Amino acid sequence: MATLLPWNFFITPFAYWMTKLQRSDWKNQTSPDTMSLTLTNISIELGKNQNLRIGSGAAPPATEDNCTNDWEFNPLQKFWSSTLAISTMGTNLIFCFLTTILAKKIPRKTRFLGCLLGYVLCLSATLAMVRINFEDKIPVFFGTTMGIVVLITICCAVFQTSLFGLASEFPMDLGIMGAVMGGQGCGGIFACVVNLLTLGLFDDPLESAFIFFLLAIVFTLFGIFMFLRIIRHPLYIQHVHDGDQKSMDSNAENVENEAMLSDANITFGDFVKTTLWPYMLSVFLCFVVTLGLFPAVAAFVQPINYDCNNVYHTKWFQPIWCFTLFNVGDTIGRVSASKVPFPKPQESMKLLTASIVRFGFVFLLPLCNIVTADRSTSIVFYSDWVYIIIMAAMSLSGGIISTQAMSFASQIAPRHLSDDVGNTMGTSLVAGLCGGAAFSFLILFVM
Repeated sequence: MATLLPWNFFITPFAYWMTKLQRSDWKNQTSPDTMSLTLTNISIELGKNQNLRIGSGAAPPATEDNCTNDWEFNPLQKFWSSTLAISTMGTNLIFCFLTTILAKKIPRKTRFLGCLLGYVLCLSATLAMVRINFEDKIPVFFGTTMGIVVLITICCAVFQTSLFGLASEFPMDLGIMGAVMGGQGCGGIFACVVNLLTLGLFDDPLESAFIFFLLAIVFTLFGIFMFLRIIRHPLYIQHVHDGDQKSMDSNAENVENEAMLSDANITFGDFVKTTLWPYMLSVFLCFVVTLGLFPAVAAFVQPINYDCNNVYHTKWFQPIWCFTLFNVGDTIGRVSASKVPFPKPQESMKLLTASIVRFGFVFLLPLCNIVTADRSTSIVFYSDWVYIIIMAAMSLSGGIISTQAMSFASQIAPRHLSDDVGNTMGTSLVAGLCGGAAFSFLILFVM
C-alpha cells in the first residue's frame, strides 16, 4: 500500500490544491459583503449566499445566486494534475531505471527504510505548507510543491522497483506479486476513504488537507514498523537472498514453464528479446491509457445539470465518482486478475492486444461533460451514468491487465533472472506512467 502512497495522497485532495492555487484577483470585487473565497472541487463559494461556478455545465439552472457566471481555471490550476503527473512519473522513470542497474550495490534493507523515511520527511514538509499563506506567492507554492514531489518520487521509485524485485524472488504459489499489485490498489482506496472522511468532517479544504496529510505520515510510520517485522518472518528468511546467500528452489511452480525455469544458460538480454518484451509493452500501454485520462481528464468531468447550490455536485461528485470509483475498480481488477481465465501466462500477444484495445477509452472519456471555456470538441454523453460506466470499465480493465502482465512475467522467468525481471517490469510500469502523464497534456490540448 505504501508503494504509491505519495502519488495517491497528492492527487486525491483536488479541492485543497485548487484552493491553494486560487488567484486573489478572482475575488468578487462588486460584492461588498464577500467574506471568504473557498474553492471546493469546481465551485467557488463566496460569502453566505453567493456562488460563482467555474464552467457552464450542461444547461444549468439559472438562479439568483449567479450560478450561471462563467469562471475559468488559471493555468496553474488547469494543468495542476498533468504537471504533477509528469513531474512524478518522469522522475520515477529515471530513478526506477537507475535502481534496476544499481540495486545490487545498495543493501535491500537500506533501500526500503531510507525510502520510507524520505516519505515521512517530504510529507511533513507538505503538511507544514498547509498552514502557510501563499496567496500572494502562488508560483512559489507551486514550485516548492513540485520540488517536494520530485524528492518524494525519488524515494517512491527506489521503493517500488525494489519491491517488485523482492516479490519476484518468492514462489508463485504464494501470490506475492499479486499481493503487491493489490496492495497498490488498496492504497488508492485508503487515500480516497481518508479524503471523503476529512471532507465530511471539515468544510474548509485546508483543514481537511491538514488531517489528510497527517494521516499519511502516520500510515508511513506504520509501514516502517511492518517492514521491520517482515524481514524477521520465516518466509522472508527462507526465500529472500542477498549477495552470496542464495536459496535454490528446484521445484517448478508451473509444469508448462518447467523447461524455461530450469534453463540457467539463457542471458537476460536474450530473455527480453525472445519472451519478456510483450509483457513489458502490455504494462507500458496499460498505464499510458490510465495516466493519460486519470486524473488529468477525469477530474474535470461535471455532473449533468450542474447546480452550484447542490452540495452533492460541488463537494461529493468528483471525490466519489472519479477518485474513489477508479481506485475501487482498479483494486477489484488487481485482486481478481488471477481468477480471470483469459489469457494464459504464455499468451503474451493476446495480453498485448487487450492493452491496445483499452485506447478506446481515450476517445470515450473526453466526450463526457467536461466544460472549459476553450473546449474545441463537442460533448456527446449528456449522462452521468455513461461517465460512471466508462470510469468503472477503464479502472477494472486496467487493474486486470496490469496485474496479469506483472504476474505472468514473474511466472515465466528463469529462477536466476527473477530479480532482474521484477525490476525490469517495475521500470516498464513506471515508463507507462510517465508516458501517460505526457499523453494527458496532449489530450487536454486537443480538447
